[in-house]
Amino acid sequence: MLPNLTEFSLTSDSLTNHYDDQIQPLLRRMPNLKDLTLRLFMKRERFSDGIHLDKQVLIHMPKLSSFKFHICATISTSNTNQLLSDTDIQMTFIDWKYSSVNCCVYYLSNQLGVAHIYTTIVKNDTYYVCC
Repeated sequence: MLPNLTEFSLTSDSLTNHYDDQIQPLLRRMPNLKDLTLRLFMKRERFSDGIHLDKQVLIHMPKLSSFKFHICATISTSNTNQLLSDTDIQMTFIDWKYSSVNCCVYYLSNQLGVAHIYTTIVKNDTYYVCC
């Protein structure tokens, strides 16, 4: 059934720790998607960016023509000296073919970083505050 889907939307209002081991593999099993909408709130070891989305997810969807998203990722910053900025993440979307993308990165303490990446035109989008 998954390989035959042409449209898919996934919304998760709850913080998930399972993006890498459950959501990402699920998306990779949908090669015929033409329209994808994601609204995710997740905890990861690294922020999601254009390179990650392209190389780990979208490469498996050659027919995709529309991709709308709002992804909020939180990371622990206690084990890193390299803190990414809005510009660092925005640069990974330079040759993005789907729609324009904005991002907002902020650090709530010396322990927690938050990044929102989102397409600029998403109907009825809810902007999460990730804390």
